[in-house]
This record gives sequence, C-alpha cells and structure tokens, in this order.
Amino acid sequence: MSFLSAERLGELLGRLLTATRSFAYTAHYDAQARQLAPPTIADPRRACDLLPLDNPEQLSFGDRLLAAVPAEERQRRQDVFQDAFTSQQREVNVRFRCIDTSGKTYWIHEEATLESGNIIGVFAVLPVVEEAPLLAEPAPGPISTRPRLLKRSSDLTASDLEAGLKKQQFILAYQFQLQPQQQRITGVEAFIRWRHPEQGLLFPSRFLSLAEESGLIEALGLWMAESAYHQQRVWQDSGYDIPLCLNIAGRQLLQTGFSQKLPAGNFRFELTENTLLQHGEALRESLLALSKRGFPIGLDNVGTGNITDATLMRFPLRYLKIARSLVQNLDVEESAEKVQWIIALGRAHGLEVTADGVETHQEAQQLLAAGCTALQGYLYSRPIGAEALEELLRSGNYLLPERPLARAA
Repeated sequence: MSFLSAERLGELLGRLLTATRSFAYTAHYDAQARQLAPPTIADPRRACDLLPLDNPEQLSFGDRLLAAVPAEERQRRQDVFQDAFTSQQREVNVRFRCIDTSGKTYWIHEEATLESGNIIGVFAVLPVVEEAPLLAEPAPGPISTRPRLLKRSSDLTASDLEAGLKKQQFILAYQFQLQPQQQRITGVEAFIRWRHPEQGLLFPSRFLSLAEESGLIEALGLWMAESAYHQQRVWQDSGYDIPLCLNIAGRQLLQTGFSQKLPAGNFRFELTENTLLQHGEALRESLLALSKRGFPIGLDNVGTGNITDATLMRFPLRYLKIARSLVQNLDVEESAEKVQWIIALGRAHGLEVTADGVETHQEAQQLLAAGCTALQGYLYSRPIGAEALEELLRSGNYLLPERPLARAA
C-alpha cells in the first residue's frame, strides 16, 4: 500500500491548522489493567458527518471508530498511549488509518493531552487517501510520539521577534464563544501564533514575555488589532458581523495614546485579572479612553487573583471571563464555590460572565445552571483559521449575536 510522502503529509497537516475537519473526545487509561478505553466523542453528530462509519445502535461512535481501524494500527495506538503514561508525557501525537463502510481509507491525526489517567484530545480527519494526488513510497520509520525538542523562549531574541514582524511570520487563529442552548455565537477570540522558520508553530507562551521585556509588545498588539480588523472587514463583506475579542497586555495599556492608534473595529479588549491588580490605577485612564472609543472591556482569567467589589467599581468593565483552571476543576468544592462567587459578583455589577476552557458536557451544564452568559472551549471548537470560521458560519448551524456590541467611532 502507498503512503503519503513526508512533503505531502506536511502540506496536509498545515491545512489542518485552518480546517474544521476535527472533533474532540475524552478517554481514560487504566494503568493497572494497561488498557485504553474507547474515546467518548464530544459531538457524535459532527463526528458522523466528518467520518462516515457503520451505525449499529449498540455501539458508540468511539467504539465504531476503533473497529474501523486496522488491528495492527489499533494496537500501535494503544502502545503509544501506554508508553506515554509510563514515561509521564503530557502530549501525544499519532496518526493512523481508518476504513469506512465503503472501503475508503482516511488518515486520522490525533493530538491529545494527558493528565493522570485522563485524556483530552482531538481527532482530525485528513483527506481520503485515494483522492490525494501525490502518493509516494512508504515514509521511513514509525512516527515519533514525543514532542520535538524546541529552544526555550529565552533562546529567542528581540531581533528574532522584530524580524518575524517584518517578514509577516505571525498569523491569527479564532475560537468562538457560544450560548449553547441557542447555538448563538456571542463573540470570537483571536489568538496570535508565530510561524517560526526553524521552530515551527509557536504559541504565545513562547514569545509574549519576550515581547514585553523587549518593548515590542505594542508593535505586536497593533499588528494583531490591524490584522483582526482586516479579517473582520472580509467577514462583514460576506455578511457576518462578528465581535472580535483581543487580549491586551499591561505594557500596551501604559503606552501613551495607545487607544488612538487602534483601528475602529467591532472589538472587545481583554486584560487579565492579575494585570489589573498589578498595575491598578495606572491603567484606569487608558481603560477609560478605550471605553470612550466604544470598545467594551473584559477581565480575563478571573479567579486567579483576588478581585474585589471596589476594584470593579473603579474600572469600565463590561464582562468577566472565568479562568480555565477553575472551570476544569469544578469537581473540587473550592473551585465550584469560587465560580459561583464570580458569577454572583458579575451579576451584582451588571456584567456578563463567560467561562473559558470548557471541555466536557458536564462542565457546560454546571456553568450554565450557575448562570454563565456564554461558554468557550474545546468542547465547541479549538482555535481555527479565518476561512474555517467563515465555513462554520456559512453552514448555518450557528446564529450571530442578537445585538451588535458597541463599536469604536
């Protein structure tokens, strides 16, 4: 059998970053029995649409997926996870074949995060092998499941960052916030990524501290706002008026006249709770200037610090976003109580409350019952490319905001 060449596979995986052909799952590994449980699919209907499999009523989609994987590859996947848990790896990447009822072969690219015996992952369905034009000889050797050894962020320099901006190596990915009962999108958060020529795709944790230390955070923030603005105009031309949420650093806010340099888009700006507590009054004038321009302001990562009523009364905030560390520990009484307190605090100040990092239906149900306005997380979508988001909107499965957010004049 022919396999995709390494070059062709790289191209397809690159497309995967901007595709919606993926679905999330959870699973469990029993270390004592050395057994990997079948995956529990977050959205079986979506999974069925992406991957047509036989549909016996007595089997879940996860069981049917594994049944469609050749036995030797199913065992290899089991071994990969077993080795990962034994060596205490945090991440697994593996690729395997799946054959549907008509005999067509799909590549499934799996990415998973491991925590104790729990697994949270994504299955991405690559194009059907028979339809891929550039088939070549089998790729040499097994696929490595260990993360690549990358340079530490301290090995990146300000010159690297500056060159990355000049050479347009940065891109944006988008994750929507949702009112699940109505399937209504309330906003879309933009995330910055760096396509480093040597290290591959870098996430913000790898370079944002360097940007702040080097003074390039303002240039990076302005690039992000301008890029988001242009993308927003493209969506508007297609009939989709979507409020975009952009993260903003304390040092950006402290720059003189920062708000006047921003394009007049339909934006929300988010700063973290710790940033507000750290800089306090020094940020107040900048936040008021943003608010006067019509930009709603949200407080992100709420629950990691010690926000008070007095602090909320001093700043022009429109919404709170509960920290994902609390959302993912709702089964811990202390975290659940803190979430309840944040929601009550938001209500007392007339603020909307969004929860970040939602990954299970149980978390979603608990947060909605507690009074959250909207939810965001891998349960609904991982960050995806602009074209993929527009494709998702074009599908008609989601509604746009009932009322547009205030926008800058």
